Amino acid sequence: MIDVSNDAYIARIAICEAAAIIQGAMTAPHVLYKPTLMPDGIKWCALFGENLQEGVAGFGDTPAEAMAEFDKAWVSQLTPAAIIARK
Repeated sequence: MIDVSNDAYIARIAICEAAAIIQGAMTAPHVLYKPTLMPDGIKWCALFGENLQEGVAGFGDTPAEAMAEFDKAWVSQLTPAAIIARK
């Protein structure tokens, strides 16, 4: 009789890791909030909001880079009032 318990364990781990990657991709801020993507000079801009002063934006050489920078800004950017209060 062949023992496949280790193979089954390895397969379960691979499935769990793939599910975590998919969940991370599906819950990224640029996926959830769908910022507007537009060219801005020689860069791409991903903007959520009416303008750069009040919204959240990311810039990059490619749309993917702009979205990645948007995700970083989404989790770290302070509100305009909070920025003024820190000064």
